[in-house]
Amino acid sequence: MRNMCEGKAREIFKEHKATVVLQNENFFVLDWRKRNGYDDYFIRYVLDISRGCLSVSGDLGCGVACWYNRVTPENLVNLINDVAYFVGKLHCATRVFTYSFADQKEDIDSIEESYLTRGDHPEDELRKDFAEIRRLFENNEIKGKDTYPTELVKIIENYDDGWQYGEGFSTIGKRIDSRIILWTIGYRLAMSQIGERRRE
Repeated sequence: MRNMCEGKAREIFKEHKATVVLQNENFFVLDWRKRNGYDDYFIRYVLDISRGCLSVSGDLGCGVACWYNRVTPENLVNLINDVAYFVGKLHCATRVFTYSFADQKEDIDSIEESYLTRGDHPEDELRKDFAEIRRLFENNEIKGKDTYPTELVKIIENYDDGWQYGEGFSTIGKRIDSRIILWTIGYRLAMSQIGERRRE
């Protein structure tokens, strides 16, 4: 997904200009917006350097991430390059994860295939159960393991009684929202642009 978003982000941000609004020993404020001043895909990054707290706001939603130690604008490029790590530092955000049925179906198919390969359940029973799992996901608005209906949990527990503590059944369809990926790529592109201007 990151590679897909990288290309999309470069297209979205090709007319963007980085503007440092404020920079001192305590704070760094960066606006990333279209050169013509329009707010399409506008992002403002506010970094509390001494506390290592980043606030992101703008056209792509908002969020707050904290590291609780000194983080310079240059260090931040590396810290948010690993999107999964960055998501772990988010304390709040407009939306962190998405759960589309296409992604859920992809994950269910993968889990089913792994159980078929293991061969520790009768194939006809397994196929029937996974068809029911697909049906339950398609007919219910399931956005994470806390929203699984009781009948789904009963089926899952036949295959993995500790399912809620690991990958697989507990993360069906869970994907990092593309807006968060765009925040990270946007910041990296903006800082690169600032670096190029300083070298000129």
